[in-house]
Amino acid sequence: MKVETPLRTFVVAACIALSCSVLVASAVYVLRPLQKNDQVLERGRVILDAAGESLAGVTSDADLLSAYMGLDARVVKLGSPELLGSSDAHVYDHWQALDSEEPAAASESRAPIYLVRQEGTLKRIVFPVHGAGMWSTIYGYLALGPDLTTIVDLVFLRHGETPGVGDRIEDPAWRREWQGKKLFDENGKPRLRVVRDARNEYEVDLISGASVTCEAVGELVVAAFDDDGYGPLVQRLRREGAN
Repeated sequence: MKVETPLRTFVVAACIALSCSVLVASAVYVLRPLQKNDQVLERGRVILDAAGESLAGVTSDADLLSAYMGLDARVVKLGSPELLGSSDAHVYDHWQALDSEEPAAASESRAPIYLVRQEGTLKRIVFPVHGAGMWSTIYGYLALGPDLTTIVDLVFLRHGETPGVGDRIEDPAWRREWQGKKLFDENGKPRLRVVRDARNEYEVDLISGASVTCEAVGELVVAAFDDDGYGPLVQRLRREGAN
């Protein structure tokens, strides 16, 4: 008859723990490519939505990826009027890059933007925007019309705001509140605000009960288009024309 000893108990527990660790690590290794693939597809779906592209005929992941790759994607240097190119714009995840960059490199941050044309004429430009919400970082895409002043859409990719409260920023009704609003004033400076009882084209009405998250969305949008963000590029494209 085997006698249980502290050493035997420790060895058995260690073996079980090691086996579980190997299984978890293996699962992560196997599933990581699938997770990354799903993230790329979801990002593409949201960008196409912000671009105003219909997904009615998209019936497979291949169709979705083809539609996304069909967008005219460019990489821009934040705080600069430069368009850097398009070689890696469709696959470049600048949010992941921002999370991994050293503080000194953050000032050189790049971001992808998406120019949407119809028969050669610019319809809109889609810009990624992000910033702190009440409980989480909010990630989304804002589309400007051909005048590079009028907001035509705002779509969220992900966030961790309170269910039933802060997540109401995804309500279609609040999405429509943004459409047609002016982001910049006549001097080209970001002027938009999220307020209670919006009264003009520079104001978006907040959602009662979710005011903190709504105001945070307004602030992150304005911050994205200041002089350290897309502001210099938008000013240049407005002067020279984006077509």
